[in-house]
Amino acid sequence: MKSKMVTDAIYIKQSDKKNYSDLQVLQSAAGYYIGTLYSDPETGFVLPGSRDTQYFQTEKEANIELGLLEKGQSELKLRDRP
Repeated sequence: MKSKMVTDAIYIKQSDKKNYSDLQVLQSAAGYYIGTLYSDPETGFVLPGSRDTQYFQTEKEANIELGLLEKGQSELKLRDRP
């Protein structure tokens, strides 16, 4: 499932949007969230791309919500801008 924040972003070149991963559960110092990774084709580095949800306390909670999103059963509102 693609990030609406990435696909709708006018500040990201259309040709760069393919470098963003599908939504997945990621972790930062603030907790777990659903977002994307960006793979830089020039350097090969993989960087955080977007944070599309609020933070979750556990990885399990984030994975459950991602599963619901993928099935179209989530009531969670995804972020549509940074």
